[in-house]
Amino acid sequence: MMWVLYFMAAGLLGWILTEACSRLYMKTCGRYFAWQPHARTRLELEMSALPQLEPVTHFEVNSIGERGAEPPSASENAFHAIAMGGSAVECYMLDQKAEWPHQVQLQLNQPEALKALGVDRAHVGNIGRSLMACGPLCTMLDGALRHYESVDLIFMMVGSSDVVAWTEQGGPADYTPKEMDAHAIFRAHPLGPFSWNPLSSAFRRLASAGYRRWKKPVEHRQRVGKSVQKNRDNRAAGKVLDVMPDASPMLDVYRENLTRLITIARKKAKRVLVVHTPWVDRELNADEQKYLWNFGMGKASEGQVQEYFSYAATRSFLRGMDRVTHEVADELGTAQVELLPHLDLDFDTFYDELHLTPKGCREVGKLVADAIVLDHESRSSGA
Repeated sequence: MMWVLYFMAAGLLGWILTEACSRLYMKTCGRYFAWQPHARTRLELEMSALPQLEPVTHFEVNSIGERGAEPPSASENAFHAIAMGGSAVECYMLDQKAEWPHQVQLQLNQPEALKALGVDRAHVGNIGRSLMACGPLCTMLDGALRHYESVDLIFMMVGSSDVVAWTEQGGPADYTPKEMDAHAIFRAHPLGPFSWNPLSSAFRRLASAGYRRWKKPVEHRQRVGKSVQKNRDNRAAGKVLDVMPDASPMLDVYRENLTRLITIARKKAKRVLVVHTPWVDRELNADEQKYLWNFGMGKASEGQVQEYFSYAATRSFLRGMDRVTHEVADELGTAQVELLPHLDLDFDTFYDELHLTPKGCREVGKLVADAIVLDHESRSSGA
């Protein structure tokens, strides 16, 4: 009996020491990641809802929390860029090789582009996350960049999530964005709360991270996109309001946070590029309206939406956002690239009012890569 008690006491003491060391490690060495490092997901799409996309796609995260391939080592003569923004950058339902930041990487690895950049290899890591407005993106970027020795370029496509967040609240005149905590902003971080229960302990979090790094398990998801069709059906059955509330309160918040975001990016990156958000900026016929599902009053993911802003109102909000983007980038002397004038504004390029198809991603990837090379050459020549 005594040996049993000794064994139990030793086990308890061992667990306490293990958990205490785990928490100390998380506190002193823990990192912040936009995505869970080494995460792998295979998605089977609901093709009736997303006929413009591929039936099976993959979402893979590298060792530093970027969607994309492994980053270059410090010894490589490489160009390291980061793409950031909301769902239009994340490209969740697009395959790893189809999303437009990867298309930028493909273009930058062409011999002519590598020669212009003066490198042997170009890497683009994607830290875009759905529904991340500029305020939370400031927190994400500030945390994630702590672990980079250097970044050659950060390019951002932002603003539409700010408009979505405002319309979810009904387009209020007295607008205060809802705060997001670290658990919502980062997919992996060193913060608690932890408990002595093994299921919610720091040790379990470290062990899970080690398992993903070692085994690289693949999560399988089926019928991805069925919620998109549900949201489209809800919009078709809901009430569309042809009202035009004053967007100034939202635009003022966006202006302030975009200024902060560019300032944070400049502290770490050698260069910053603002990529203007594209959308289907034209009138739509009745058949085309069936693709719409964003900009409702309430959270679509929680089934709260019964009223939606008309697309005429939505376009006005997005134009206001784009105007502020221009103004802030001009004021800060930040390079910009326009997309709307160069894209076909149809539903072969977009699969809804905001998100790109593989065809649209290829076009955007080429435009952004050309702008990156042009900006690099211009700055290198002192122009």
